[in-house]
Amino acid sequence: MVMKVDNIHSVLFKGGINTAKQAQTDNTRPQITELSNVTPDFGVTVPQKYTKLGVKKLDNGLEVHMYKLANGHKVSIIPMEGSPAVVKNYVNVGSMNETANIKGISHFLEHMAFNGTNGENGHIKLEAGDSFKKIDELGGWANASTNYAITDYVNSTPLLNKKDLEQQIKIIAAMSEDLKLSTDMIEKEKHPVSSEINMILDDPQTIALDQTVRTLFKIKNPADEMVGGSVKTIKNLTRKDLIDYYNKYYTPDNMNLVITGDVNPDEAINITAKSFNSRKISQGAKFEEKLSPIQKTERKDFVSDKAKSTEVILGFAGPKNNDIREKVIYDIAQTYLNSYSSGLTQNLKQYNAYPYIDSEKISTNPNAARMVYLAASVSEDNSEKLLKTIFDIISSVKAPDRAVLDEIKQRILKAKEETFEYSSEVNDIIGKAMLNNSLEYITDYEQILNSITPEEVHRGVKQYFDLNKAAVTVVHPKKDSAITFKGKREPVNESRISEYQLPNGFDTGLYETKSSNINYNISLYIDKPYNKKAGVINVLDYIYTMGNSSLTEDEMDIFQEKNNITLASYVSPARLKISTESSFNNRNLIFDNAKKLLYEPRFTEENLKKAKERIKDHMSRHQDSAYSLYTNYDTRNNPYDFSDEEILANLDNITLDDVKECHKYLLNNSRGIITANIPAEHPEVKNEILNSSAKLKKVLPNKIKPLEIYKENTRPKVLQVVKNNSQADIMQVYKFKTDNTLRESVLGELTNSILTSSSIGLFDNLREKDHLAYSVYSTIEKTGNSGEISCNILTTTDNKDIGEISYDNVKKSIDGFNRQIAKLKAGEFTDKDLENAKLAMKANLLNTEGSSKKLDTINLGLNSKYGITYANKLYNEIDTITKQEIVDFAEKIFRNPPVYSIAASKDTLENNKYYFKTLEA
Repeated sequence: MVMKVDNIHSVLFKGGINTAKQAQTDNTRPQITELSNVTPDFGVTVPQKYTKLGVKKLDNGLEVHMYKLANGHKVSIIPMEGSPAVVKNYVNVGSMNETANIKGISHFLEHMAFNGTNGENGHIKLEAGDSFKKIDELGGWANASTNYAITDYVNSTPLLNKKDLEQQIKIIAAMSEDLKLSTDMIEKEKHPVSSEINMILDDPQTIALDQTVRTLFKIKNPADEMVGGSVKTIKNLTRKDLIDYYNKYYTPDNMNLVITGDVNPDEAINITAKSFNSRKISQGAKFEEKLSPIQKTERKDFVSDKAKSTEVILGFAGPKNNDIREKVIYDIAQTYLNSYSSGLTQNLKQYNAYPYIDSEKISTNPNAARMVYLAASVSEDNSEKLLKTIFDIISSVKAPDRAVLDEIKQRILKAKEETFEYSSEVNDIIGKAMLNNSLEYITDYEQILNSITPEEVHRGVKQYFDLNKAAVTVVHPKKDSAITFKGKREPVNESRISEYQLPNGFDTGLYETKSSNINYNISLYIDKPYNKKAGVINVLDYIYTMGNSSLTEDEMDIFQEKNNITLASYVSPARLKISTESSFNNRNLIFDNAKKLLYEPRFTEENLKKAKERIKDHMSRHQDSAYSLYTNYDTRNNPYDFSDEEILANLDNITLDDVKECHKYLLNNSRGIITANIPAEHPEVKNEILNSSAKLKKVLPNKIKPLEIYKENTRPKVLQVVKNNSQADIMQVYKFKTDNTLRESVLGELTNSILTSSSIGLFDNLREKDHLAYSVYSTIEKTGNSGEISCNILTTTDNKDIGEISYDNVKKSIDGFNRQIAKLKAGEFTDKDLENAKLAMKANLLNTEGSSKKLDTINLGLNSKYGITYANKLYNEIDTITKQEIVDFAEKIFRNPPVYSIAASKDTLENNKYYFKTLEA
């Protein structure tokens, strides 16, 4: 359950994110071109009647089947073979429908949807937490979110059993139409919601975005945050407030259900017609926050003691929610501004800042303007320079020439094809388009895109990035601030993979996919990692982003943009990876340039200097956290790692020869793995990839040798750092020695799952029962023969602004960790808890949507002693694990004393200093 801005695909079709192919209408079926505001046809029965409005073609051969239930509820179903089922109900309401006295009620009501239903009018009865638990039992996940203009409820399962889809739909239906809203649960939920608000207000970027919305649309509202509201307002909400709001906005004609995945439309709509049966009609006038875009630029500056960087956001009034052509023009204008041709991105690199441009739906009114925003984080010293550069670049942008415009369009269309590989993303795109009554934004996108002229793009930049009507928000740090059974299924479809051992030693895994885009990855693994000098690896990592021996950083950016390809790199002491992606027609460019980048990064004194400057800038703006505090401490146990302090201390001593020597060491002491996808329609690509890969330099045999780095923790240790947040960030970490067996890997995942989300889990107990936090969870990871499991929480301890002082929440949290760990070791979890954990792990392994995820899966196998089908072997091992094995494994991993890592306010740490001494005793 999250408050969020609509920054995932709120601009659906921009370069590198999402796009949709022009759909050709199937004229043999009844079609609609618009879903107008519907009037409920009452006379509802269970199952109620429905009307099929038509079928429209989407990308990748997908189709959207559109229906309207008799009560006016719109339903869209998109079958996607082999994909998990995602059921999501979109409610056309958000924080901009709230009056000041109930600000935050949309988000609070979203939380209440997980706190029980009545079980009336044919709905299933759900107790508090059942919406999660019943989906967990299917190996799936559930969530919900609220923003300015949309509230949604979603669950997803891998459809391991025949009845799973029906259960998913029934749960969403009950949450949407049959909430219990009991007084005791309302009072209970006020604690985690208040905690979440405090967590959000600790984020300077959220503060900046919130203030930008207020300034841009002249909103006068006393709430601390426009979506979450204020802790005070939440505490004052009554049951009557919630019931009135629920009855007004949660009506069938104000909701839209979307189902995507490996489903049959006829079966899905019949289940839906039985499950959704509300007769509710909205009562009373609906409130909409008045949005009045500013007519001249306004700037507001704030100082935050929680900020390390200066956060800069420029907000602009964007196209109307339902203006399809203008939204496409904006998409191109946004992509153009992000391109090399505009000069924006490369000119901001000098400040080690990277602009993020997006748009946000602010109002449920179809005719209301969206908010367009440009955000960047930068050091305080460079903040004014960055603002001036942004203004200079945008004001001087010219219309793109035809060649540049064609490149932008191709980039958008390439990104579109990737989007339609993912069930959740297709669901999101269709759901939001249907809320705006603008499915043509999806089906006609390519046709509209191709009709846009350079002049329209130029006008779009000037109109939707109008510097004369901009809301500018700058959040400065304090000057003293320190530098997520339907037949046998497997994660890897073995009929679609092939493995080759090339003469040069590279182990090569290929995966057949429907997508025609090409992904090609080269990974070098170093069994004895580089550890000669602190900071050298970091410098090499940055230099890899600065071009190759033939092209400068800017020239490389132009080359990628012009040819619609992506070249990316990753460097660590134990791995060097080159990742590439291209359209089918430009595949040879990535084969050649992956090799050139791997062997010939641009080693120059200028790049060495730039790399050092970027590292210093990045580290100076690093936000302290319990994780970073622990990670820096733990480097003492890893001979192949260095702390931030060690890196900064040695950075100026690093020479270009040091970096070259490091690069040579990585190349000469590595095993090699190549992964790539083969488009099903172009099998000839297989030989092209193998021939190209065979030209790479020889590598060592692919014999897996886990690092021997485990060092036992013999005494408890408390790490502390002052962080001026209202919430304390707490980690409790245990180290254990691993044997890297298949069974141990499964045991680790299952144990972690039970510790987080079972009946004895941290979530149900510290969050739901103890009301200590909104965010609480556990994690497990391993490197070489060393494993770590941690309990993590963000708990409010020091919010003096509203008088919420709870310094003892630190002790309560750690006591809670220990209590739940003891229950795990004592085997107090149920057989059902174990079964749910197994299903969750299966679902995670089965989630291989998209080419990149498929390649990650087979790369994981090739880099293990279990081979390319490692994921399948893990999957088959899951059901063999017993409860006693979990208990024994828990006893092993929690045997040694923990390390406590705590980032909290000065007063929080001071008030717990004697308690910390008892922890170390």
